[in-house]
Amino acid sequence: LLARRLGRKGFDVLTASDGQEGVEVARAERPDLVLMDLHMPVLDGVDAILAVRRHEDETGLAPVPILALTADVLPETHIAVINAGADGILTKPLEPDEFNAQIARLNRKAA
Repeated sequence: LLARRLGRKGFDVLTASDGQEGVEVARAERPDLVLMDLHMPVLDGVDAILAVRRHEDETGLAPVPILALTADVLPETHIAVINAGADGILTKPLEPDEFNAQIARLNRKAA
């Protein structure tokens, strides 16, 4: 759903079927923005964020903005996501205006 919505807004969208693939796409493609689900097979979102940030640190790359998406409303989850290196977190179901504002805030091309 998000891929279609962003595609209609003119974004080129890359997708991944699990957390490990998401890390590989983020490393290889260096997108302008990563939307990271927290509950994925193979590698969860927090570990995927950590892996992306570790790769950036090891290679000297500038951090790609990461916006985490989750249905989890527990404060400790939100703290863990930010501590892992995410630039923001939104709780599902996503509020369209809030989602659009976060995309505009984090997307390097929109700045």
